[in-house]
Amino acid sequence: MGSQSCEESAKADLQTISAVASEEIRLSVTPQLDMGAYDSSRRAVLLAGAAALTTGIPFRAANSRDETAPTNGVGRDLNSKDKMQPDTALKGFDYRRITTAGATINVASRGKGPPLLLLHGYPETHHMWHKVAPALAEEFTVVCTDLRGYGDSSKPEGALDHSNYSKRAMATDMIEVMAALGHREFLLAGHDRGGRVAYRLALDHPGAVKRLALFDIVSTKAVYEQVTMPLATAYFHWYFLIQPRPVPETLIGHDPGFWLNAIFGRLSASSPTAFSDATVAEYLRAFGTPEGHTRVLRGLSRRRHHRPGQRPRRRERCTQDHMSDSHPLGDAQCGGEDLSAT
Repeated sequence: MGSQSCEESAKADLQTISAVASEEIRLSVTPQLDMGAYDSSRRAVLLAGAAALTTGIPFRAANSRDETAPTNGVGRDLNSKDKMQPDTALKGFDYRRITTAGATINVASRGKGPPLLLLHGYPETHHMWHKVAPALAEEFTVVCTDLRGYGDSSKPEGALDHSNYSKRAMATDMIEVMAALGHREFLLAGHDRGGRVAYRLALDHPGAVKRLALFDIVSTKAVYEQVTMPLATAYFHWYFLIQPRPVPETLIGHDPGFWLNAIFGRLSASSPTAFSDATVAEYLRAFGTPEGHTRVLRGLSRRRHHRPGQRPRRRERCTQDHMSDSHPLGDAQCGGEDLSAT
């Protein structure tokens, strides 16, 4: 958070998303990570334009459905009484649950104009956008979701190799959600782990993404290759959360509230009002259950389960074809990282 107040950070995020969405920013990729700046402020932003995209037309899965819509998909009732209305709902947003091929996603939407999908990070929910989403909805059709395993979205049992919590699986959820809402192309902004889902989505479905903004996230490979003691100290949870099951599950499960307050307290040390008690309580409501704090680990982990004697699967590397100069993310974002699993 650095020295920014909560209001200043929210305003900065709003301006950045608006700038990307309105095409004021075409491309801004940091080829080399400045660890000093990264250590001092968690608001470091990596932006990438996705302007000249012509392939990967999104689809609507045959079993994708909007639970607040008529079964024939015609004339959806955005104000259905069956839509979800949590106590901490985003002001003025309509709630619904949309079933994808692998999960049921909690969706909040509002506004008119170009569609803009906002994806949250760990250990948050779509509620993290509550200070900027209403303002963005004045110019865009804003869609905020809970990623699978988070918030009020479903939390399916994790596969042995965590494949159903891969960023690719989560990205596919988002493609199906937006298709169910009638959006074949959209603007996209992701924070933290939502940023990883966002650039996986852009890689897999480039034709769907008109502009892309990534917040608080850079290539894992770049971070690990330039790790310092201050970074490891500040972001110890990266190393803790990848430990074999059931170490993090057991320790976090002992007192989820303590874990959340420790994480948020550390991140907001210079801005005590960044996370209100009500906001932390909302995150704890979803995170504090056994399913809530264990399922999100499936999406954070690079751990894989292997049969005795079985060698781990070779990492999927981004080839030159994938990361050419014409690609929206460029080769600086990937660097050989296993984007299908992280």
